[in-house]
This record gives sequence, C-alpha cells and structure tokens, in this order.
Amino acid sequence: MNDPVIALGICLGASSVSLVKLRCNAAKAATGEEPTIDTLHQAVFPHDGNPRAALVNALATQMGDVDHIAATGRKYRQLLNITSISEPEAVEHAYAHLKPDGVDCPALISAGGETFMVYALDHAGRITNVITGNKCAAGTGEFFLQQLRRMDVSLETAGRWAQDTEPYLVSGRCSVFCKSDCTHATNKGIPKARVTAGLGRMMANKILELLKKVERRNLMLVGGTAGNRMMVRYLKEAIPGLIIPEQAPCFEAFGAALWALDNRTKPYPGIQRLFSVQEHRFDVLPPLRAFEDQVDFKTMARDAIRPGDVCLLGLDVGSTTTKAVLLREQDRALLADIYLRTNGDPVGASRRCYQAILEQIREHTPPDQIRIIGLGVCGSGRQIAGLHALTEGVINEIIAHATASVYFDSEVDTLFEIGGQDAKYTYITHGVPSDYAMNEACSAGTGSFLEESALETLGVSMTRIADIALTAKRPPNFNDQCAAFIASDIKNAIHDGADHADILAGLVYSICMNYNNRVKGNRPMGGKIFMQGGVCYNRAVPLAMASLTGKPIVVPPEPGLMGAFGAALEVQKRIRNGLMAAGEFDLAALAARKVEYGAVFRCKGGAQRCDRRCEIARITIEGEVYPFGGACNRYDNLRRNQRFDVAALDLVRVRQELIFGKYAPPAPDRNAPGYRGRIGVNRSFLVNTYYPLYAHFFNALGFETVLPRSPRQEGIDQRNAPFCYPAELAHGFFHDLISDPEPFAALFMPHFKSVPTLNGDRKSQVCPMVQGEPFYLRTTFRNSLERLEATGMRIFSPLMDLTEGWYAAKQPLVETATALGVPRRRAQAAFDRAMAVMQACRDEMHALGRQALAQLAQTPERSAVVLVARPYNGYVDEAHKGIPHKFATRGVMVLPMDFFPSSDLPSRRHMYWGMGQRIISTGRRVKQHSQLFATYITNFSCGPDSFLIGYFRDVMGRKPSLTLELDSHTADAGLETRIEAFLDIVHAYRRMSTRIEASAP
Repeated sequence: MNDPVIALGICLGASSVSLVKLRCNAAKAATGEEPTIDTLHQAVFPHDGNPRAALVNALATQMGDVDHIAATGRKYRQLLNITSISEPEAVEHAYAHLKPDGVDCPALISAGGETFMVYALDHAGRITNVITGNKCAAGTGEFFLQQLRRMDVSLETAGRWAQDTEPYLVSGRCSVFCKSDCTHATNKGIPKARVTAGLGRMMANKILELLKKVERRNLMLVGGTAGNRMMVRYLKEAIPGLIIPEQAPCFEAFGAALWALDNRTKPYPGIQRLFSVQEHRFDVLPPLRAFEDQVDFKTMARDAIRPGDVCLLGLDVGSTTTKAVLLREQDRALLADIYLRTNGDPVGASRRCYQAILEQIREHTPPDQIRIIGLGVCGSGRQIAGLHALTEGVINEIIAHATASVYFDSEVDTLFEIGGQDAKYTYITHGVPSDYAMNEACSAGTGSFLEESALETLGVSMTRIADIALTAKRPPNFNDQCAAFIASDIKNAIHDGADHADILAGLVYSICMNYNNRVKGNRPMGGKIFMQGGVCYNRAVPLAMASLTGKPIVVPPEPGLMGAFGAALEVQKRIRNGLMAAGEFDLAALAARKVEYGAVFRCKGGAQRCDRRCEIARITIEGEVYPFGGACNRYDNLRRNQRFDVAALDLVRVRQELIFGKYAPPAPDRNAPGYRGRIGVNRSFLVNTYYPLYAHFFNALGFETVLPRSPRQEGIDQRNAPFCYPAELAHGFFHDLISDPEPFAALFMPHFKSVPTLNGDRKSQVCPMVQGEPFYLRTTFRNSLERLEATGMRIFSPLMDLTEGWYAAKQPLVETATALGVPRRRAQAAFDRAMAVMQACRDEMHALGRQALAQLAQTPERSAVVLVARPYNGYVDEAHKGIPHKFATRGVMVLPMDFFPSSDLPSRRHMYWGMGQRIISTGRRVKQHSQLFATYITNFSCGPDSFLIGYFRDVMGRKPSLTLELDSHTADAGLETRIEAFLDIVHAYRRMSTRIEASAP
C-alpha cells in the first residue's frame, strides 16, 4: 500500500498522560527509499489522579485519522480495551529510532514523576537489565515540585537559578528528612536558590546511585523530569555526553506509536467502551460520617481590643504554616489572630503575621494605646524567628501545645497533635507533659502528606478534602504504610475505578493509622483526648481518629492556633515566675525589621575539637551581627552568654579517646630488629570496643596495627546490596584501608560471632551484619584483595565466639599469630598482656561511670542522658551525627552505656542478641535512677532493633525516653527538634515527679 499509516501511542503514567501521533509514508519504501516517519502531534497532560478524564480529553481531537493505536505504562495500561505493550518494549522501539547515529548508549535513564529507573542496554539497543531504586518519593519529579510549592518558588525561577547556584546539601533518604532539611535550611537563612539547587543535586544523586555499575558516558535521559534544568546540570557534570532527546517527556508514548506502525492492533472501541471494568482490591473502612457524634469540636469567643490592654503575643512558625495570636494578659482573651503560609521564609512569614495583627489592632484602637509585654515563639522556625524578634521566649512546640490544651481543659491527659511536617503524642500528668513521641522517619502521618497527596494525586485542595471525604461510603483501607506505598495504593484505587470521595476518605484514614501505629504506638490513651494542629481544621481527620481509637475526641477551639496560644501562655508563666523579664514589643517595628544575611563561615569546632565543620550564617539585625546555625548549640550559647564544660559532659568522646588513644599502643619503631610489618584492621563494628585488645596483641608480636582514616564514598558505592548504615561505613572504611599505598603483611578481619553472655543466658549472638562482615567485604572487594594477596599479603578471619567471656578470644588470636610465624608461647604471652590492657580500659570506663553518678548525686537537680547504642552506631563520630555533642552543648551530661557494668541487672528471658542483653539491662538501670534518661540510637533496616525497641520501651514504662533512627541521609533538623523536645519533657517529668513525691504521705 502507498497510503501513509498513522499511529497513536499513549503512555498512562503515574502523574500524566502523554500522546504521540506518528505518520509513516510507506510509498517511499516502494521506490527503494527508507520510509519516513513524521511526528504529527505530541502532548503531555497531567491527570491529577484521574487518568480516565485526562485521556478522554487528550483523545477528543486526535482519533479521526488514526489507523493503529497502542498504549503503554506501568500501572494504568490494563485499564484500556486497546492493544498495550510493556514500557521496556516501548523504550526499546523509541531508543532505536531516536538515538544519535554512531552512538551506542550503555543505558537509558527514565526519570518520571513517581519513579526513577535505569534500563541497561546492549550494543543492539536491547534491554539487558532494569535497575530501580526504592519507592521513596524523595528525589522524584513530583516531590521536587512539591518542595518548590512549599518555598513559593516557580519552576521557571528554579530554572534561572540552575547554572550558577551553589547547592545546599539535603537528604535523599526519605521525603520527611528532605523536607526537614529544606525547612531547617530556610530557617537558618540559607537562600531558597541554594536549597532548590540542593534538591536538584539530590535528585541527580538518586539517579547516579542507580548507575554504580553502568558506564557513565553517552547515557540517554528521558521522562518529564528531564526538563529539570537543575538536576540536568549535575547529571551533565557526572555523565559526559548526556543525551536528552526532544521527545524525552513523551518517550514511552513515542515508542508505543512506533510499535503500532509495525504491528496489528485492536481497533479503537470508542470512548464509551475504551475503559475496562476493574475489581476493587482493598478492604473497606466505615464511613466517616458514622463517627460525628464521637468528636466534640469546641469553639471560643473572641474579645475586642481596648485601649490600655496589656497583651501577650504568641507565634508558631511551622514548616508549612505560620500562626500568631494576641492575648490580653489579664484574662487571656483572644483578641487577634492570623494563619498564613510559611513559604520557606520563616522571618518573612513572621513579619507578615506582625503586620496582620497590627492591622487588626488598628480596627479597634491606636496601636500605641496597648502594650505587648511578652512574645513567645514555637515551631520549627522558632530559633530564627526568636532571634529576629529579639525575644527570650523561644519555646518547644510540645510544651506550647500541652500548655494550651491544659488551659482549655485541666483534665486533658492525652494530646494528639498532627502538624504540617511532624506528628506528636504527648501524655500529660497533673497538667505537666510526662511522655511524648514524634514521627521518627515517616511523613505519611502528617498534614503536608495529606495536603500534597490530595492535590498531586487527586487535584483536591486542602480546604475541600473534608467536604468530599465525608460523603464517602466505602473508604478503602490503605493501611499505615510509608508515604510512597500509600501514594502507590491511591493510584491502584484510581485504577480500580474507586470513587474520589472514597479515596480521599481512605487517605484521611491512612494518616490516622500511621499516627496510631507509628507515633502513639503502644503508649496509653487516657480519659480525655485532645486532638489539635492545623490538620484538624479538616473535620474528617478527627472523625477518622475516633473511628480507629474507639475513643471520644475533643478538638479545642482554633486547633491550628494552639501552638501560638500555648507559646503566649508559657511566656506569661515565665514572666510571673521570674524566669523571664517583661519586655516591650512594637508590632510596627517587628513588621519592618529586616534581616540581612552575610557571608557564611565554617565552624572550626572550638575547644571540643569538633570536626563536623558546620556552615554558620552571619545574620545582621538592627546593625548587630549574630552567628546562627550549626549542628550543636554552640552559637546559641554564645548569643545567650551560656557556658558549659562540654569536654567534661561528653563522655562518649571520652570513651573513644580511651579506646583509640590512651589504651592504644604507640607506633612501633620500623627500624627495630623485631618489626614484622603492618596489619590492617577495619575501623568497623566491634573494633570500636576491642581495638585495645587487637592492637596490643599484634604490637607485642612486632606488628604495626593500621586503621583506615575515614569511610570513603567510593567504597560505600561498591556494596552489592542495601545495608544498614554501620555496614555501609564498614565498606567505606575497608576501601580506604586497602587503598593504602604501603604494603600490608596481613589483614585481620575477625568473624565475630558473639559477645560475652549476661545473666547465665547461653546465647549472645551479634547481628548477621556484624557476623558476615569478612564475607561480604571479601566478595565486594574481591578483585582488589586478589591483587594484594598476589603481593604476599594474607587475610585472617578467625571465629571470635566470646560467649564464655573475653578470654575465649585467646585461642583464635594465638592461632592467627602462629599462622603468621610467631611461636605459640610468645603469642600466648602477647595475648595476656593485651588482655590486661583491655581490662584496664574497661575498669577506667566503669570508674568514670561511677564518678558521673557521684557527681549527679551531688547535684540532684541535674539530669543525664545514657546513650543506649552499639559501639559502632552511637559512640563513633562517623555514625552518631554529633548527637552526644548536641546534648553536651545544652549542658547535659551524656554517657555511653558501657560505662556501667552490664551484669548486675537482669536482661530479658531468652534474649538471643548479645547487645540486646546489654540494652535491656541498661534500660533497667536507667528506669531505676531518677536522674538518668535514655536515648536509644538505632539505624534503618536494623533487624534486631525491630524487636528490641519495643522491649526497651516496655522496660522504660512511663519514664520518657528518646529513639533516634539514623543513616547517611539523616537530617540535623529532625534531630535538633527531637532532642530539644526530649529535654523539655525530661524537665517537666522530673518537676511532676518531685511534686508527686512531695504530696505523698
């Protein structure tokens, strides 16, 4: 046939529908010439969670002359009664047609709104492997757009910043950490351009992580995110010859159209029969309206401002919204309020709040006829907003919310608070917060997740969610999974044809399930539950919580203003108790007060020799320069003229100085006759406890023990599977060790099976990641190790089973020595000397623990924190994210748990894990001591801790403790907020406990 053939390709993506119409002129093929293919039309339509409507709209003017039609897409192609092909097949067809002549791409990168993936290609352009990352939303195209909206930055503006902006480092682990980093950065005065550039680099890094085993040259980038100029900038720096075809936004649709030109397809059935009927795959939850009688929405009267009023101002600077209230000091009446978007600018939002309150005052009385004697600030932006206001009333939001709830009802004992970025649980005893919890790593139980999911996936604004969700009859059960999985479930429900109202109700249920299971957990619910936070303006959310808890819920008046209300009340309390002087705050001056950001500098660490090199901003307010920022409290202390002996308070650093300093052997004389060479030991896992034993043993034999200097990212990138953070560090350190240009006589890589058992238990295993270290490192670095072994280097991995105690290490170490040519008797003597040093190190650690307890006993008003952790995740600088320093710079002593004997308190029956025995025993010690409080350090993907954390919390009971979950992406902002809240709760808990003891007969 000589007539041209027209084909339409459709790609139903996670967030958009793309169409490509092609025409093939077959007549030229009949004359011996290659057929030509022309693009008649291509377009991309965002579907806002309704791909059916978007597709109907897209097809409205395109079907008249189409001969063949085919669809592709991962989720939705089965939705259609037309021929469909898989995405990889569409990719192969498009790549073959669009690749530049003479260029073979090793891989094709598909960067879409929901998923990044890499298709590895052979020389024929066939897909040989598909590489995908985790399902986390952080780093995807949709997530990038969400963050721009949070900062009130347009995509066009971000594009203008793309070429010459220095990026600010943000987390890529998960969306909640990345949001925290962005919020914390803008709170510290980091320009939005740098934060946006940081998001672009983070996205590029997510792609580069997928390319670890792909040759980085001439790669092709497709998908909607290929238009992100910031991300592309960093990809071009890392990938020479990066190719971005003009058809990148609709690449898969282009491939489907090409396929349709060459293949027989089903006839187009028409719009009425285009969509297939799908079965619903989700369980159904009760309609939300059934629980309206279980929720009491309180209201409050407002009073008019009068001349002569003495007032208090409360400000809540949140990650998403900023709120302010003006109260009359005498009767705490609400006189004025404002609720607005933060837009990534906490100072700007604060100034807009001051201006709005000022205008409300002017409606009733001249502003100079009232006085504002106190200004309290809470929320994630409290530090910079407090500095801008030059107020001492900077208050943790947990205390602020609890203060407000108790004011409205003295009988409240349980507080659920869901904000834009954090979700919190607070238990109140006698009017004082006595226990709390926050979302540790998941954003799926927060207001921003609800708002962004509804808008991005369903096109529903926050103000419309409740009205629509309350009409739902069959809400699907999306459960309490992480944000990425819930978003995937929403798309599956759309695919099933579920009603939008039902999906919205299911989404509302999901954030309450996440809160119930991941924030509140097994903590108690008392007799009166308050639920507050801005998300409660959405009436559907408290109804879902009532349905799930089976308890009546009270929503206080203006639930989104409770933080600001409580901040004002807390300032009033401090003024009345003499803890803070009354001041004079001029709203006009505050609204006009500008902040200037000077050149940043790197902190040199001070007397504590901290090596984190934090970036510190210079902020000028009314002519005075203030240093601001950093991972610890150093510059806040300088501004407040507070001084702490941080070196004496940080006993975790003291521990490391004992292990690797005082009790490490001096470097041997290489020219001495008995010098035998160098033995490499990886600085990982339990080497952080047993280094004195290993180092003195080999030193006594004439060997020099060598440790790696730092974990190298190149080594971490070579790991063959996802690992926990300590195992990632083990890869990085080992790469550094074996990259040492000086030769080794041997590498010592012990196969550590168990630590000494406690309390007569017969099992004390260390976790599989610790036990398996020598095996997976030898596999990962096989080629490098084979080259080293060819030079004569040897590798030793003796089994270290210390179930019966430290002396069980003698046989494997002596056997290693004899294999190195050392006489057995000399090796035995070396072990005895090394063991004496190890015991002396342990004895000094215990002595320092006793000394710390004695100091606490002399100052009963002080509290101390015991860091409950493994030696390799809580006590080493490379892993603990500066947490001990954060406590010490706040004047709190922090102790490692092995500064106390482990065997004098019971563990848990049948505790299999050796470190678990020590953790539970330490928990019992902390529980019994009125001045000790625990902070539990864990890591993502830690199998033993999936059980141990629950056991530990059972031991702690009603005593507050803090759990911090760390990995390489952990954001400082989240740690700061949680540590400050924890210390406030500890202070309140001790005050409450003292009050109870004083009232006891």
